[in-house]
Amino acid sequence: VTLAVTSSVQQSVSSLTPIPTYLPLADFSNNTNRIQNIEILINNISKYKSVLIGPGLGMGFETQPFLQHLLEKTHNLPPIVLDADAINMLSQSSNKDWWSNLPPETILTPHLAEFSRLTNLSIHEINTDKINIVSNIASKSKTIVILKGPNTIVAMPTGAIFISPFANASLATAGTGDVLAGMLAGFLAQGLSSQSASVLAVFVHGQSGKYVNCQYGDQGALASDLLEYIPKAINYI
Repeated sequence: VTLAVTSSVQQSVSSLTPIPTYLPLADFSNNTNRIQNIEILINNISKYKSVLIGPGLGMGFETQPFLQHLLEKTHNLPPIVLDADAINMLSQSSNKDWWSNLPPETILTPHLAEFSRLTNLSIHEINTDKINIVSNIASKSKTIVILKGPNTIVAMPTGAIFISPFANASLATAGTGDVLAGMLAGFLAQGLSSQSASVLAVFVHGQSGKYVNCQYGDQGALASDLLEYIPKAINYI
């Protein structure tokens, strides 16, 4: 696993875990650094088997052009997962066809509020016809949309729909979506197709949450508790 982060973020993360390697980026303090960072990513991104963009990215003025420029200027991208602020950046695109620069079967992992911003539909409107709306967006954008929540919906660009059987409080804890996004990137890096990785990650994520819920109950569990149960959930399959 390689993290493309600024030096200040690298210092914080490296104090918590020795696991990742790093692709150093300059602090996003001026336009020159932003251009330099995009060039660094363009020159290195093809070395990796999957890419996850979004968690911890932020929505400051210095990072907002980042995703658009990266997608416009990079060719032969590996499979991509867009989560959190990467999705928020898409929703702020001046192009109403926000998917126009996304490779086919890019995986999007919005929660309901992010999906509302992305579609310009209210949460109430989405909830009245959730499955069809998610399916239509996936088909139109040629992406895979994973709408997180109780009984997470996985919508394929082919029109196929999968619904998670899991709905428990352990999966509503802050950070659990980041765990799902990381699992998606991990399964893609192991060679699974985007569709297979999406269905597998959502199921393993949910099964891990079930184990956490049995261990800790509805309250008190942390997103990091899911990590301990991922191997058990995979073996369950």
